[in-house]
Amino acid sequence: MELTYVGTLRSNKKEIPPEFKADKKRQVGSSLYGFSEEATLLSYVPKPNKAVILTSSMHRSKYTDTSNNKPEIISFYNSTKSGVDNLDKIIANYSPNRRSRRWPLTIFYNMIAVSLVNAGIIYASYDDTPVIKRFDFIHNLANVLIKKQLERRLTIPNLPDCLTKIVKEILGVEDQAPAGTREITDRLPKKKTCRYCSYEKRRQTAYKCIKCENPVCLECSKKVRNECAPSVLCLLFTD
Repeated sequence: MELTYVGTLRSNKKEIPPEFKADKKRQVGSSLYGFSEEATLLSYVPKPNKAVILTSSMHRSKYTDTSNNKPEIISFYNSTKSGVDNLDKIIANYSPNRRSRRWPLTIFYNMIAVSLVNAGIIYASYDDTPVIKRFDFIHNLANVLIKKQLERRLTIPNLPDCLTKIVKEILGVEDQAPAGTREITDRLPKKKTCRYCSYEKRRQTAYKCIKCENPVCLECSKKVRNECAPSVLCLLFTD
């Protein structure tokens, strides 16, 4: 079985002669052909200072489609390959693609982008589904896909508090602590400069005052043993 191909070419390819590229002197609607034993090269001017370059292995003449006054190669390409261009336009609006030098990752990004478009088409094919914007559909779909993973991460006992808070906000999960109570701790999420040391020391500390919550080092504060802690807390929070 013999296979043929018809497709567009980028004008920056070094194999394309300069005469086939965009030029202000070329008239709108004009065509320039180049023939070889294997393929035909076409340069068509759809608008001023722009040239569309196509190559075909099945067309061997300068035939013009009388219905639109365009070369036959252009008409054949529009009738068979326009869906690819429309897909690229849709993907470009909300694309997950990122720059990468690893081609497997680039292919994976494109698979995700095409899957999002296909999922939106399948969703819209049902009559009883509400009409929503494509951005909202992608956002909702992403949340559904990552929900189980986020729930699994919440079960990790040593998950950092900052990540736990973010995950709970995404899932809409509230803390199980009773209303009106909060955890009392003298630890900071990350080290900060002690507020009460001199500027020259700039001492970093992982602790804070349990009353004013300002960063404070162990030199500027006092530790209390377990037996005395309840009485101290009672004095602090009964002002």
